[in-house]
Amino acid sequence: MSVLQMQRVSICALKKDRKVILEKLQSMGIMEMNQIIDDDEDFAKMDTLNARQNFEKKAQLTDQALDVLERYVPEKHSLFAALEGKKLVEEEVFRKAEADKEEIIGRANHLLALDKEIAESKADILKLRNQIESLQPWLGLEVPMNYPGTKTTAMLVGTMAGSVTLEDIYAAVAGHAPEVEAYDVQIVESDKDAVYLAVFCMKEQEQTVENALRAEGFARPSQMTNRVPKELEAMLVGMLGGRAAEEIVFDTVTTGASNDIEKATKIARSMITQYGMSEKFGLIGLESIQNRYLDGRAVMNCGEATAAEIDQEVMEMLKKAYDEAKRLLTEHREALDKIAAFLIEKETITGKEFMKIFHEVEGIDPDAPKKTEERIGMKAVPGREKAVEADLAAEKTVAEDTPEEKTVPETPSADVE
Repeated sequence: MSVLQMQRVSICALKKDRKVILEKLQSMGIMEMNQIIDDDEDFAKMDTLNARQNFEKKAQLTDQALDVLERYVPEKHSLFAALEGKKLVEEEVFRKAEADKEEIIGRANHLLALDKEIAESKADILKLRNQIESLQPWLGLEVPMNYPGTKTTAMLVGTMAGSVTLEDIYAAVAGHAPEVEAYDVQIVESDKDAVYLAVFCMKEQEQTVENALRAEGFARPSQMTNRVPKELEAMLVGMLGGRAAEEIVFDTVTTGASNDIEKATKIARSMITQYGMSEKFGLIGLESIQNRYLDGRAVMNCGEATAAEIDQEVMEMLKKAYDEAKRLLTEHREALDKIAAFLIEKETITGKEFMKIFHEVEGIDPDAPKKTEERIGMKAVPGREKAVEADLAAEKTVAEDTPEEKTVPETPSADVE
């Protein structure tokens, strides 16, 4: 019997294949087999729980991002797509995705952040629609809702119950604040639920009047606005006046009005997208300003279809302002020619010189007394006219019964040395 040199072989395999491997080794005539000890450092157990959880989290993230894409950009599928199952991925595509996994996860996070932003914007739209509904009754008010009044008068806006009449309001103030003698109540709008009021009174009696009204259910509106569209519309007419004058006088246009057109377009767009001054879009904020203190770039908060409608609304607003500018200049064509001739000769014109030419052409006397306008809010309270007349008559009677005081002229004094 010959002695052969033995060789030692180490086999690393999965535990589930242990029996098959042993049977194969026995069939090959292996003489001795030893089991690997459990505490071998090369075969220590590895905790993969954190890695699995991290992988599952990222897989769930990408699935959510794919759902977002499918919702906004649906992919076309055949009728039998559900029966096809998942397609196999080629190794090259898999390796590329593995190398770009951080970028893919970043894009998935960005998609989910945009989806959240869209949801928040939809909530803001719903909020703005509620604001529109609450401000709708105040469209007939031709001053800002937070108008502070004049130097001596104040304005209160608010609502009362729908069954309240103007007489009820005057009676309520007379009953709770009899010392208030001069105020005026205007009903802006009314429906079955509420009456929308604008109350004018003396500034020092503002709190007294408001307390009297509150005793009868008066409440301030929750939404307020401080802009008057007519002011900005007048600015648009003024900015487009130069182009309108060119067309009227020369029957042609030049590039001289480009800056005015740019400014007018910006104002008109802001009126629609930022200030809520469009009947079509109402109070929805369709544009926001980013980096207000740097470049002040405007960013649209709407889709392409809405943006096209905004452009159409801007065009209509500018056309309306341009037509108004042409109408005014045509009506005052003589004044336009006189002012133009003055500018050709002098090159500059002051406001005083402008108004002097305009008054001369239009036949307006600048020194004539101006028409006195009725003061807002000074309407006498019903039932107090007779009381005022009686007080005046009593004062007149007292004055007649009182002897007049004679005024003694002062005697000039002389200085005696």
